[in-house]
Amino acid sequence: MEVYKTIYWLDDAESENKLAGDSETDHITEEWLGKNHAAYIKHEVRYEKALKELETNASEYDLIIFDLNMDKDEFMQHRYKKIKKFFSDVGIITDRFTEKEIKEDSERTSENRKHFIKNAGVYLYLYLALKGYPTDRMIIYTANGEEFIKDAISQSFKLNLENKIIYKDNAQKDGKWIDDFYNNKNKLYYRVRRLVFQACNHWKIWLENEKNEEDWKPEKIPFNHVYFQEETENQISCESFIEMLDRVKMLFPVVRPSNEERVYYQALQMAALFHEESAKIKKVKGFFQPWHSMIRNFRNWGAHNKFDNASLDGEQFAFLFCIALRTFFDEQQINNPNKFSDFYEYEKIFDFKNSYQVKEGEECTEIKADFTKETLEQALRKIWQGLRKLEWENINSAANALNIGGELSNLIWKIPNNYKIKLSKKYLFVPVWCSEKGIRDKVSIDYKDQIMENSVSCTYTSECRYESNTLQKICDKAKKDTPEAVFMCYCYRWLS
Repeated sequence: MEVYKTIYWLDDAESENKLAGDSETDHITEEWLGKNHAAYIKHEVRYEKALKELETNASEYDLIIFDLNMDKDEFMQHRYKKIKKFFSDVGIITDRFTEKEIKEDSERTSENRKHFIKNAGVYLYLYLALKGYPTDRMIIYTANGEEFIKDAISQSFKLNLENKIIYKDNAQKDGKWIDDFYNNKNKLYYRVRRLVFQACNHWKIWLENEKNEEDWKPEKIPFNHVYFQEETENQISCESFIEMLDRVKMLFPVVRPSNEERVYYQALQMAALFHEESAKIKKVKGFFQPWHSMIRNFRNWGAHNKFDNASLDGEQFAFLFCIALRTFFDEQQINNPNKFSDFYEYEKIFDFKNSYQVKEGEECTEIKADFTKETLEQALRKIWQGLRKLEWENINSAANALNIGGELSNLIWKIPNNYKIKLSKKYLFVPVWCSEKGIRDKVSIDYKDQIMENSVSCTYTSECRYESNTLQKICDKAKKDTPEAVFMCYCYRWLS
């Protein structure tokens, strides 16, 4: 599985007089860190330039790799005084010898410079740690031998950095060791964080470009076009969307939070901000309506404290976040509301297909989803019955019981708003499977109620029936190799 990453690599890498980004440094990146990672790596050969970049943008990178000895960077010889002041300003002393000791022996000036160049990577490590950059996202990647390392680090700094060092001669040249920083389940936060940064940057660029067009109007934003085409005073500006995207990014520090599931919840609250409770969902046409309902429900149920807890797991957030962005910006809502736009690059790289497999060797690919018509029916039946049970437990008389019920799509909206109950997050993912609109026009979920009353108590029983051919059509649609089918399959995991 390909995982999006943003990596900063500082290494003079045998490239005297070469600038980062030229063909030679690109070749060196592929040679030492692997072709699979090269596209995600910013390679810098100048130490001073790296300091300037990381001073302001360290949080933009989710892994920082650097060499220890920068003796091939010719600028280090001439710029040491400026670099020395940079570190001194943040409380890091780079000289081995004091001014008094230098007066006693002028050769010690040169010794100070040599010491720093030999240990430049350690000073960068100390600087980043002082800034709060997580030490478990920094790696010293060096061609120097172990004896050199022991002398440079253990004796000079009294630091134990053995688990922070990877030796080039021993490392896998395909860079597979880099994958360990992303693919481990405990590293999901960094996958999600990178998705957020990439997605927000994508739409910020789009919004900036759109608003600079001569014929720009707010209704060109699909969300405005759907809801506020005539109500121009309610249209949401480009600046408001950009601010929302920036605020979502701010919730994802480079240091992994101890309560990351609460961070995901708060971030989705921010991303769903414009889906007002009063939104006229019927204005949304075709396939998009249930996806709008999904985000609107999250926004409203969260605002009214309807969930059983204020948290989301990482994959739930990633899925809902991408759906929220599509409800705002997917132009198919205007052009062809029965079809999603193709996958955006950030969606491709997050790889929402990891919940199922695709048949190989077929021109017309079909998804092998992890459900059948029968298991789908069981899941929907269970959800329907659970909602009816919640409804029944919250009515206060048998007379009111006569008014309960309705299609599953209506229950999802009605029950949380009418009763003081706590909901599981699974109810968020129901609308796409029970919508009566769009590509599921013929979905019909019938029900039958019996209310039996006596002088002592009320008893309520219900039965839910499904049309077999309708469920089969839903299953067939969910197995096509289309973005909407992929997302349907992805959210199915949370139905049960």
